[in-house]
This record gives sequence, structure tokens and C-alpha cells, in this order.
Amino acid sequence: MNLFRVYYLIGGLLLFLVSCKPAAHTAKQQARLEEQDPIIAYVGNEPIRRSEFLFVYEKNLAQDEAAYSEQSLREYLDLYVKFKLKVLYAREQGIDTTGQFLQEFETYKEQLAKPYLKDTRTIDSLAKQAYERMKTEVSASHILIAVPEDAAPADTLRAYERIEQIRREAVSGADFGVLASRHSDDPSAKTNRGYLGYFTALQMVYPFENMAYQTPVGEVSPVFRTKYGYHILKVHDKRPNSGKVQVAHIMLRVPKGISEKDSIALRNKVWDIYRRLQQGESWDELCKKYSEDQNTKSRGGELPPFTVGTTLPEFEAVAFSLQKPGDISEPFLTPYGWHIVKLIKRQELEPYEEVEELIKRRVARDSRSKVSEQALVRRLKRENNLKVNEKAYKQLRAYADSSLLQAHWAPALPEKLLNELLISFEHPQVQEKLELTVKEFVDYVKRVQVPQAHMSPQMYLDALFERYTNEQALAFEKAHLSEKYSEYRHLLREYYEGMLLFQVMTDKVWTRAIEDTAGARRFFEQHRERYKYPERVEALVMASQDKKALQHAIDLLKAANGRYRIADPYVITYAKGEATFARAHLTKIDQLVSLLLDDESMKIEVAGYQEKQEPAGLSKRRIEAVVQYLKQRGVTSTQIVQKDYMHYRNSRKVELQVFSTDPQNLAGLVDDVEVRSGAFEVGKEPVLDNVELKPGDYTFSKEGKHYFVRIIKVEPARLKDYKEARGEVINDYQKFLEEEWVKELQARYPVRIIEENLLALVKK
Repeated sequence: MNLFRVYYLIGGLLLFLVSCKPAAHTAKQQARLEEQDPIIAYVGNEPIRRSEFLFVYEKNLAQDEAAYSEQSLREYLDLYVKFKLKVLYAREQGIDTTGQFLQEFETYKEQLAKPYLKDTRTIDSLAKQAYERMKTEVSASHILIAVPEDAAPADTLRAYERIEQIRREAVSGADFGVLASRHSDDPSAKTNRGYLGYFTALQMVYPFENMAYQTPVGEVSPVFRTKYGYHILKVHDKRPNSGKVQVAHIMLRVPKGISEKDSIALRNKVWDIYRRLQQGESWDELCKKYSEDQNTKSRGGELPPFTVGTTLPEFEAVAFSLQKPGDISEPFLTPYGWHIVKLIKRQELEPYEEVEELIKRRVARDSRSKVSEQALVRRLKRENNLKVNEKAYKQLRAYADSSLLQAHWAPALPEKLLNELLISFEHPQVQEKLELTVKEFVDYVKRVQVPQAHMSPQMYLDALFERYTNEQALAFEKAHLSEKYSEYRHLLREYYEGMLLFQVMTDKVWTRAIEDTAGARRFFEQHRERYKYPERVEALVMASQDKKALQHAIDLLKAANGRYRIADPYVITYAKGEATFARAHLTKIDQLVSLLLDDESMKIEVAGYQEKQEPAGLSKRRIEAVVQYLKQRGVTSTQIVQKDYMHYRNSRKVELQVFSTDPQNLAGLVDDVEVRSGAFEVGKEPVLDNVELKPGDYTFSKEGKHYFVRIIKVEPARLKDYKEARGEVINDYQKFLEEEWVKELQARYPVRIIEENLLALVKK
């Protein structure tokens, strides 16, 4: 068992937070606690109980073969006790009282509480419902009459009567598309006549989705309401799920206000590209040359996989009509322009088990999450025994007036009413109560009230009261998560103590070891023999199963003389007297740039030439123009080699040659050859056992594999100087400082093991 590794896996755990100290127990409760959760050890006055110790022990060592042996338990307890010593010291120093610490811990606490404040049964049900609906796609149109969620009753009634009249016309046979373009408050209805295309679950707000799946094909739905207002919809079709497709496209944009002549020319251009594809020309080349989708043209127009309902209906219709990978559509028009689409792959709807977690996450973000939130609040109110003083609330409600709608409500309530108990909660597990008065609710209203234009004062007060009781139900539950969920309690403690440990180790060990250079040097001198280099060989090793391939690599190595060509030379030819290269060369230059950016060991030689009749210095200007472009693209000066050959060869050109001085790049030039280079430790590199340890080239074969070894130099074993050993020294010095500090802590905080309780954990 690697004790050092396990120690840092612990990551931090304390009995509990300073802010959450356990309440005093009666003698009877204490006796029951000792029986159920006995103390294993004391660190100072802090007890380590069995549940706390087993949580961290099982988390780190449950799969260890020696788990639950006496030796394993004692070793781990020793590590844990040392850890607790540091945490106890950190608490005494007040590290957990700083603003930064408290803010970070509170943020984590909020995140950790979220999974425990969910109605998992409702989420499971909603996720399964969504998946069942995802098996079917719905094609529908809709009409919206917008009305705010908090609209006044009169405004709500007018909107409802209007949508009902439109529905009667639709049911009587009026064209639904005409009705949508004429009456719908959805701005897109003017152009799409209310048509939404195909969609599936989790793509519309939940009430809309419900009605779409409940309405039969060909029928108009009843009136229903969402946060946007009142709707009706007409279902045109329902079909099995089309799965997911991935396509590539070539797109030509249609500029706004394009003339009829230019529009015809653009149409002819896209059909010409289509004919060239049909004749076998490269999709990637035509896409790169003609597509005006700048985000995708360089990768062949490839788009991310998508399902129905996630892009333009006309684009989806074509994409999903393609059957086999490689199928190419005829050109078609969307609001973005002309497209030609190629199918890359199709994928069926995955089994529920594979997408369950993804669907649950989407449900949590979807509008149906309100269903889950409402179910949670109802459960918490029931479980925590919410009681409302209806009589007191009725009296308070009588004081709601127009000032509440103006956000100036400050009622002059009788003292007796202010002090009346309004709501209460009682936690069944910890037998604690929360009691809130009328005054506390009134103070809440004063803080949160905002102007209202569509509600009566009583309606607004009712809404605020429901919001208040919901918030208090959640807050009461959150305050008692530690008592209800042991895992939550342990995880909270783990993070809390991990933060303490990190800060105290930074202050007492890690930073000190780095900053105390004099101490680190003394430690180095006192332990000089620890830091040494073994005998090493600087060498190049090449190996292959193919003897001919290896020989080819050897020939390249010897012929290259330390310079390995990575790509074929690229030549830019210039018109007479010109120094600027044409844009047509950018694609190829950019390909060379990508090689240079991927590997800083690579270099590019830029060699310039000019004819004798051209002005002096023209070859240099040609070189400088190319070099300037390379630097703009991110190539460093150290990677560029400039060669001005002037009249040599009497030509008008610049020649670009990418090469490397790293022999490991030979692996990319010859297939099936492995290349390694560097300093190899004698005795730990088996290849070196087959050659003489002196400079030279060696070839041999062993167990069906062929090898070439070039030994550049042999370095004898020697002691490292401080600079060479500094990393190891700092690491060892940190361990030394930590050990010395732990000794101080052990003297400061006495440790006592309760042997019988520890031995009771032994299972083998």
C-alpha cells in the first residue's frame, strides 16, 4: 500500500464545520450515540468517530487486498491522525474565518446541495415521458395571441376570446396558414404561415409539447396557455423518429436586394458546381473553393450531427431525405442561400439507458423543470409539516391595497397581528421547528415587492405568500441536509477540510520550501549522495520489423547530414519585376505554416532568386514579403532561414523548404520505423545491452526486429550540482519540513487511540 499516495487522496475531512457544531446531547442521547457511532481516537479534544473514519477508509481502500486487516487499519489511522493534526492547527489559526475561505466554501455548499434538493421520482418520470415522445416527430403549425403571465383578468379574457374566435374559424375549415399570417403574434408567422416543421420532445416549451402530442393528426387543438400567451396548433403529421444525421454542405449566400440577373447567375453557378460533383470532381476541393460558409469550408463543409427541429425545416427536409453516406442532394434554397448537401452518416435514436443522464440534464433545464420543482416543494411542505395560520393571513390580506401594486406597501398593522405566528415547519428527523411571524412575512414583502400592472393587490399578495412559503420550505430543508443525508455531511466535511489543508500546507510547507533557498541548499549539502546521475548514453535509436524500411531510414539519416526534409519544396514564380506573391499561393503556404506551428523543431528555408535583368535587391524583397506573411501567421523568427541567391540560376522565384533538425521526425518520413533519441540510462535501456558503449553507429537484429543505434557520447555517473538537482531537492525538503512540523503538532495536541473500538473494525 502506497501510504504517501493514500494520504493525499484523503483530501480533507473534519468532524464537522465550525458553523455547524453539534447541539449539546443529553446523557441518554450521548450514550445512544456512543453505542451507534463509537469514538476510534482523539486528536487533542477532537473525537474521530467510526462513521467518519470508515467513510474515508472505504473511499480510498475498499478495494485493497489488505483492507480491514489490523495492519491496514492502523496504518491508515496513523495517516488520518496526522491529517487531523494539521486541520486542527489550521482551525486554531482562523483560516476558516477569512472572507475568501467562507465565500469559496459557501459556493461549494450551494453546488453540493443541488442534487439533494430535487424530486428524483418526478424527474425520472419526466425523463421517461420525454424519451417515449422522442420516438415520434410531430409536424405542426401554430397561432399565438400574446398575453403576459401576470396580465390583468380583463386583458387575459380579451386574449382568450380572440384566440377562441380564431379557433372556431379554423375548425370550420378556414385555411390555418392564412389565419396564422393574419392574426398570429409570432413574428415569423408572416413568412412561414405559422409552420414549425417537424419537432420532437424537449424542443418546445412543455405545455406546447404536451398539446402537440395529445392532438390527433389533421385536427386543431383546444386553446392552451404558455408563458408567451394563448395558442392553438394544428397537427399535420406524426412519424417515427428520424434519428440523427451528419452532413456537409456547400453554401452560396444570396445577398439582400440581389438583382434578378445576379440571382439567375448565382443559381446557374450552384447548379454548375452540382454537375461537376456528379462528374466526379472532389467535394473537398469544390467546397474549399466555392463555399461561403467560412466556419466549415476548410473542413469540407462538415456540420455537427443534428436531429429534427434544430435547424431550418427546409434544410432538415433535404438532409433527412438522403439515405446512404456519400449521397449528394440537388441544389436547394433556404433563407441563408443556396445549398448542396452531402450525407456523412445517419444514427438511430439511442437506447434509453445510453441517453438517460443526458435527457435528465435537459429536463432539469427545460420548462418542465417547474413540474419537478413544484413536486419537490409540495413534498417538503408535507414532510416538514407546514402549518399556515389561515386566520392571521386572512386578516393580513385585508390590508393589501394599491400601494402594493406600486411597490410602496408598508401597512400600519396592529402589534398583535404583527406578532401572530403565520407559518411553521417541523423537521421529523431532528425534531426542530421553524416558526415565522406575520412581521417576518411583511418585511419580506417590503424587500421583494415590484410594481405590477395586471393584478389585484390581493392576487399579488397571494403570489408573494406562495413564493415566501416555497422559499422557506427549501431553506428549512437545506439547513438540515446534514442530518438527513450522511453522504452530504461527509462530502461537505471533505471539501471544508480539503480547503483548510491546502491553505495550511501552502503556508507551512510548500511555499516555505520554495522561498527558503538557504535551508534547501543546506539540506542538499547534507544529503549530497542522494542526487546523482547514473551512467548515461546520448543516442539515437531506430527500430523496425521491416529491414528495408529501417535501411531506408538509415540512408536518409546519413544523407541528410542533420537536416531532414519534411515536405516537398514549394516554388512561387513571379512576373518580371514583381516582389509580391499572388494570393493563389496562400493555400499551399498555409499548409506549410501548419507543419511549423505543430512542431517548433521544424524550420522553413525561404530562398529567393531574380533574373540578371531585374533591379538589384528584388530577390531580397521577394524573401521579405514571404517572411512577413509567415510571421503574421505565427511562425517564429527562429524557425525561418533566409537565403538570398540573387542571380544564381537566373530565375524569378522563391523556393520554400520545410525541414527539421530533430532525427525523431524520420519516423514521419518512413513508414513502420520507430525513432527515439535522448539520454538513456545504462542498465535501464535494453537496446544498449547489444552495442559497445562508445560513440559510433551499430546495427543488429533481435527477436525478429531490426535496430540501428547511433551513440553520440557516453557520460559517466556523477553527482548533480544544486541547479540540476533543484526540483528533487525542493520535493525532498518539503517532505522534511512536513515531517518536522508533524512532530511539533504531535507534541502540541495529544493523540489517544481507543484500542477496543479500532480492533472491532478488523475483519481479517
